[in-house]
Amino acid sequence: MSKGFMDMRQWIALLEKENELRRIRAEVDWDREIGAVSRRALEKKGPALLFETIKGYRGGRCRQVLTN
Repeated sequence: MSKGFMDMRQWIALLEKENELRRIRAEVDWDREIGAVSRRALEKKGPALLFETIKGYRGGRCRQVLTN
């Protein structure tokens, strides 16, 4: 049985350690790109995606988005 994770950072660290996370550093559009890129990764059974730069949200609450 899994112990679970203390927080999101711990889960992200495990994904990185297991090479199951791709960091997307390029600026992406919330409405036009994140969904399409996430769907393509899902169809290919790809890794989780961490979008690090969301267009229009620099320094705001929604600076990063994680999809799986």
